[in-house]
Amino acid sequence: MEVRLGKGVLFMREDTELKLAIIELDGCIFPLNRLRYNFYKNLCKKKNITVTPEEFYHALGNMYSMYETLPLATTINSQKLNATVEKDLYNYLNMKGLSPKDGVIELFEYFRQNNIPIAIVSTHKTKTAINYLELGSLYRKVDYVIGCDTDIKALPSEELLAYIDKRFQVTPKDTLVITSMNSILHSANNIGMNTIYLNDLVEAGDDEISCSYQVANTMYEALNDILFGRYEDYKIFEPLLGMDSLGCGQPDISCHGMKAWQPDFSDSCHQLSIMYCGEYGHKKDGTRDEDFLLIYNMHWEPHSFALPKLSKGRRWHLVVDT
Repeated sequence: MEVRLGKGVLFMREDTELKLAIIELDGCIFPLNRLRYNFYKNLCKKKNITVTPEEFYHALGNMYSMYETLPLATTINSQKLNATVEKDLYNYLNMKGLSPKDGVIELFEYFRQNNIPIAIVSTHKTKTAINYLELGSLYRKVDYVIGCDTDIKALPSEELLAYIDKRFQVTPKDTLVITSMNSILHSANNIGMNTIYLNDLVEAGDDEISCSYQVANTMYEALNDILFGRYEDYKIFEPLLGMDSLGCGQPDISCHGMKAWQPDFSDSCHQLSIMYCGEYGHKKDGTRDEDFLLIYNMHWEPHSFALPKLSKGRRWHLVVDT
């Protein structure tokens, strides 16, 4: 089943002329916070201690404070732990390779084409953030990078976000902040910036939804929100976006991969399926139309596809196999 999160109570202001994008590195550009959690969870496991993603998420702030409220703080110095985690994490990714999250490159390209500067903020050192961007071949695509090792009060402070606005000579109402951290979300809202929350370590709860202009699962969704979010009437865009305009639990058009609801748009993938939901059409007798699933295997080898689950009482039937 696909989970689609609705809009929050905030909306991008009608008088907004987007002039600056501030994007958090650690959970939006790369999955660094997920990897930090996995590292910390394994340390806890060795001591028979449990730490949940929610606990780790609420401790996120900056490299000086993020481990101070977590279970190992009484036995391991937080600063030394942070240094160890960051060193091991970078060495691991330098060996394994690092790719940006889905949609990041497309979003960057949109900003570039529209002359909107991109400022990257990180909860850790500026140099480390630059190293990660270089590792992911993104450094030359951004305009500014700042971490928490400057004279400015560290994230999630409002001061650092305001400083970036001042540096680019823009106002908060013309600034968009994309973050996966609750604390940064609130700081941006407090000074009147537009915000998009990106689901990462923890999915948006009531608090994140209520203070976000929009909640997105991927940077592709964030790009759609930027392109179309200020329009009150989505009707003209529904065929492009695959939206659940009927509130029936499924969009009119949806894309899938070999796993249902998980399309793979990477260059190396040769499989795609497209589902047309029958709720949006009607037969001559007025009853709902059938659901149709078109499966494309453009690879020279056979592949299996998981079929999306249908509503109660409905079954898939093979009609054409080429």
